[in-house]
Amino acid sequence: MPVLTLDYRHCDRKRPKYLKHADVEGIAALARQQLVAASIDAISFDTLRQIDGLKVNGIDISLEVSTDYDVHDEQGNHVFGICEYDPGVPDTAMVSVSPVGEKLSELLALSTLAHELGHAVFDAPGWIFQGSKGPGLFDAIEPSTQRAYRNHDAGQRSSGKVAGGRQPDRADLGRAFR
Repeated sequence: MPVLTLDYRHCDRKRPKYLKHADVEGIAALARQQLVAASIDAISFDTLRQIDGLKVNGIDISLEVSTDYDVHDEQGNHVFGICEYDPGVPDTAMVSVSPVGEKLSELLALSTLAHELGHAVFDAPGWIFQGSKGPGLFDAIEPSTQRAYRNHDAGQRSSGKVAGGRQPDRADLGRAFR
């Protein structure tokens, strides 16, 4: 199973540091080169689904990918995909994408999986680094799960949301994987 090795500018907390759109495209191109030959026009859903590890900025990340079950947010609303980190499972990012069917076309499932992998590449290193430090003086004692969703609104526009209401940072690698 493939393990992607990627590096980008990051701060001391392993979060992306001042990445421009061209930087993200370059990182996506490096990921693509590790997955398929240059002669391949598009990365398949199965190829992306088989990634089981990442090494990002020196952090080894075990990647669990699920595409078998409908994904829901904390309020029970259907979402296309989610990337999660649970401090109870250190060094692991979990990516789940709802299965292809009535709610999700094959192409949108591919795009969603690529998007969620973007969260694993750009958000999970910071989540894992922070989780390894334990709570700070004013933090909650219980470590919290981190989540990033991809949903669909009534206007049929795709959007990425990070739980807690903030927008994701540089998370959509979807175009580069197609």
